[in-house]
Amino acid sequence: MPAKNKSISIWVWGGLPFFIGVVVLFVLFLSIKKEVEIFNIEFLLNSSITCAATFTGFVLTSISILLGLGSCSIMCALREGSGFSELKVLYSTNLILGFTVILFSAVTGASISFEKCIPKTILCVGAGLFCSYLSSLLITGFVLLKLMNLAPKERNAETDLKPSSPDL
Repeated sequence: MPAKNKSISIWVWGGLPFFIGVVVLFVLFLSIKKEVEIFNIEFLLNSSITCAATFTGFVLTSISILLGLGSCSIMCALREGSGFSELKVLYSTNLILGFTVILFSAVTGASISFEKCIPKTILCVGAGLFCSYLSSLLITGFVLLKLMNLAPKERNAETDLKPSSPDL
């Protein structure tokens, strides 16, 4: 694959979650006419912080798993091609969006009064941000699972089925 196509591929995979989030934001903004009534918004914000922190932790853990596969043939092949750059973009996008979801939820929870009506702008931005994060998480997870599938399989050790006897 030419270097120009590799660079385009990296930015497409990294930019796809942002594009999805912007589309969701505009679709909601155009379809919602006024403030939306949501009960227990503080519960939704707390849940989004918990979920984003947990999934971001899983992403960080998967990085250490990939580092453990450092001498594997698949990791060597990734370093030689553009795969390592694509992984860096995917993981960076996911981590940035995860921290942004946490920050958005915390700031929104601290700044809005816990009434039943949520301003249209906050709702649309939040939905777009959450959809961006979820799509980034799904893309990163899919790539990680494909990499794990390409990792060398464990070799079956031959077992001796004869009973052993202690040496005297």
